[in-house]
Amino acid sequence: MREKVYNDIDNLVDEVLEGVVCASKGRLRKLKQTTVIHRTELPVGRVGIVVGGGSGHEPMFTHYVGQGMASACAAGHLFAAPSPDIVLAATEKADTGKGVLHLRINYAGDIMNFDVASELATDLGISVESVNITDDIASAPADRAADRRGIAGAVLVVKAVGAAAETGASLSILAEIARKANEAVRSIGVAFGPGSLPGETRPFFDIKHGEMEIGVGIHGEMGVRREKKTSADAIACLLVKHIVDELHLSRGDEVVTLVNDLGSMTMQELAIINRKVFTCLNDLGIIVHRPFMGNFCSAQDMAGLSLSIMKLDAELKRYIDAPATAIGWPGGI
Repeated sequence: MREKVYNDIDNLVDEVLEGVVCASKGRLRKLKQTTVIHRTELPVGRVGIVVGGGSGHEPMFTHYVGQGMASACAAGHLFAAPSPDIVLAATEKADTGKGVLHLRINYAGDIMNFDVASELATDLGISVESVNITDDIASAPADRAADRRGIAGAVLVVKAVGAAAETGASLSILAEIARKANEAVRSIGVAFGPGSLPGETRPFFDIKHGEMEIGVGIHGEMGVRREKKTSADAIACLLVKHIVDELHLSRGDEVVTLVNDLGSMTMQELAIINRKVFTCLNDLGIIVHRPFMGNFCSAQDMAGLSLSIMKLDAELKRYIDAPATAIGWPGGI
C-alpha cells in the first residue's frame, strides 16, 4: 500500500476543496462552513446543475464545476454521500430562479440524501429534478439497467448537460437531455491492484500478481470476474467489445471515448490502451469523434482503468464539443 500525503483526516475534504478553488483562477468559491464549491458567476435565468458524491474520486466531481458544466458540487467525506444539508446548500447556491437539476451517480446513500435535499428545496420554492447516472455495465445486467451504478461515464453526462444549460434550456428539457446522455454512455473498469483510503491499513481487496479484476467499481468494489492478466491490446479489445455490444454500435456510428485512470496508472499505459481502443473501433467502422484519456474519476490509488464510450447524435456531439471552464475538463482553464 502506498503512503498517502495529507494533514488531518478530519480536514481532508475541506482542504481538497480549498485547493480546487485556488486552481480555478477566481472562478470558484467554497461556501463557508460546508463542503460545497460553486461558480462565482451564475447567469440569472439559467437552470442550475448540482453534482456531488463522496470525496476520494477526484477529479470527479469537484473539478467539474464551471461554465459549461456544473453550477455547484456537494462533496461528502471519503467514499461517503454528502448529507442532505450539504446538498441543499449547493442547491440553494445554484438556483437563479429557473430551478436546479440534480445529477447523481446511482448509489443508495447518494440517492437517499439527494432526494431528502430535493424535498427540502421544494419546500423553499426551488423547482428540482433529478437524474441518476447508470453507466457501469458490470454492476447489473441490461434488463436491470436502472440498478447500475455510475462511474466515469458520468463526466460525459455532466459535460453534455452543462453545455445545454448554457443555451438557456428549461429544467424539464435539461432533465430529458441528461437521461438521453445517460442512455448513450456505457463504461466498464478493470484493475490490476487495489487502492486504499487515507488512514486505513488494509487495501480494498487482495489480488495476486499477474491477475486482473474485470468490472471493478470506484469504491474499491471487486469485479464480476478475475482472469489472468493479459496484454494491453487484449484488455483494450475486451473492454471495447463489452461496450460495443451494449450500445449496439455499428459501422458509421460516431462516438466519444474516455480512457480513465482509476488512480495509479501512468499516461504511458493509458496511451497504449487508448491506441488500441481507437484501432479496435476503427476496424469496426466506428468513428471516434473525440478520444479523451487521463484521470477523470479515480478510486484513490487503485491500479486500474475504465473505458467509457458515448454514442453521439448531432445534439450530443454539439454539447460535448462546446467550451467549458471547469478545471477537470481538458482545456478548461
